[in-house]
Amino acid sequence: MTYREVIRPPWWVFAVVFGLAALLCFTFAAVVGVPAAAVVLVILVAGLGWLLTRRALVVSVDDATLHIGALEVPRTSVLDAVALDEQALRDVAGRDADGRALLVLRNLATKTGVKVALQSSQWPYLLISSRRPSELAAALTA
Repeated sequence: MTYREVIRPPWWVFAVVFGLAALLCFTFAAVVGVPAAAVVLVILVAGLGWLLTRRALVVSVDDATLHIGALEVPRTSVLDAVALDEQALRDVAGRDADGRALLVLRNLATKTGVKVALQSSQWPYLLISSRRPSELAAALTA
């Protein structure tokens, strides 16, 4: 494995989810009582926490394949990979976007990414979120 990155939601998303769950259970406690609401809070926070951690995106590059979550792209079909800063990613994902491209973006977790040009694929390019775009681009072009 030449490159591996896991992009998880930021910590404040967990705090907001916990706060909303606590607010819901506070309201629920007024109706059914505090012990029942505490049990509901624990179950709700555990379930939502599990759901948020499942949203993690794993991007990895090995000798033969680029893995983006469940998607696998052979490295032989990668023509070029360009690291993008925040403004360049915003432009490529926004006004300069191709409607046929595959965008795998986690905008809450990171604002930078990589544009991967492909040959003979159903997508002209991939746009992937990355915290270390230059390392990912180097791993793809090596």
